[in-house]
Amino acid sequence: MLDAMRLVGDPPADAAIEAIFAAGQVKDVQAFMSRLMTNDAALPHSIPPALRDFIESNPMKPFADPSCVEAAQNLFLDHGPEILITLGCYALPDAYAARKGVKVLHQTAYLAKRPNRRLFRTMQMVIDVMEPGGLGPHGYGIRTVQKVRLMHAAVRHQLHHHKSAKWDELFFGVPINQEDLAGTLLTFSFLSIDGLRKLGANISSEAAKAYFDTWCGIGRVLGVQPEMIPESLEAAAELKEIISRRQFAPSDEGREMTQALIEMLEKNSPPLLECIPTGLMRLFIQAEIADYLGIPTGRLQDEMASMVVGFAKFVDRDLEESHWRAMFFRHHILSLIEGMIELEAGNRQDFFRLPTNLHSNWRGANPDSEAGVWRHLENWIVSRV
Repeated sequence: MLDAMRLVGDPPADAAIEAIFAAGQVKDVQAFMSRLMTNDAALPHSIPPALRDFIESNPMKPFADPSCVEAAQNLFLDHGPEILITLGCYALPDAYAARKGVKVLHQTAYLAKRPNRRLFRTMQMVIDVMEPGGLGPHGYGIRTVQKVRLMHAAVRHQLHHHKSAKWDELFFGVPINQEDLAGTLLTFSFLSIDGLRKLGANISSEAAKAYFDTWCGIGRVLGVQPEMIPESLEAAAELKEIISRRQFAPSDEGREMTQALIEMLEKNSPPLLECIPTGLMRLFIQAEIADYLGIPTGRLQDEMASMVVGFAKFVDRDLEESHWRAMFFRHHILSLIEGMIELEAGNRQDFFRLPTNLHSNWRGANPDSEAGVWRHLENWIVSRV
């Protein structure tokens, strides 16, 4: 079945993109893609008919249980920083380990040269769908997912039609095929929960199920075919193991992408904390896979990862008793994100949207107490160097 699914892209989105390119309406689509729109906003009159037909014929199906979406978004409200760090230190390296799938990412060359862009696009989609109300009429999640789906179709079109791409479909399958899309969906659903648990977060089975089920609904909007969407976390674990066994292997492209990601994360980490991202990668990813991706290892990386896990546990336990530990963990992640935004966006205010309510909830501290965090941290590091 998975062999067959490697030959299937996303027929509705692919047909729309083919029609748009044939009609020479690419600029109109680019204008739509760059516009910030709520889910209930009327579509612009200027968009091509093929794009309008695609969007109107592929709406977000209402969830049978709205409380499931609310529970998932509440989990993100409580654990968003941890989930975002799993994207950079777990989901992306995991994707780079897939020898065939990473070929697509590498051939869209700017991702290797500008890994910030890849990480920001991923984080923005997660924030748009998972912020409270993100999948409702006034949120941005549905439109964002639809745009990502169209972007996937545009990449398939480019690799099929661009002479310099030289895509070997017999070996690699269709670019961004159904097996790869299912693997991508697992990074947002299954790996996020797995990453939280590896960090020591106390996630109830009900909350984990709600988060997983909500992302399965999002997967349908993303163009993942129903037979490729697992019905439970247990089935997701099985599918993840099967895809990994089939696709994970060393590759020059995977190693190059991983090294670019590591350099970016280290460059944007606060002083003295540059080892945390690679330490977390080693925590999340199997040693053999981490080795062939070229992820550094050593005592300092392991110590830093263990420290982060210890701090993460306090997010779920007694914040008052050890508030500075939990606050440090959140502060590090948000400082990392803010540093990357400043580096990548410059003065552009529309480059990345982090809702104020999420930012304030995750910060949970004033500048004076944050200064205390860094004094504690500095003492801890100096005592071990």
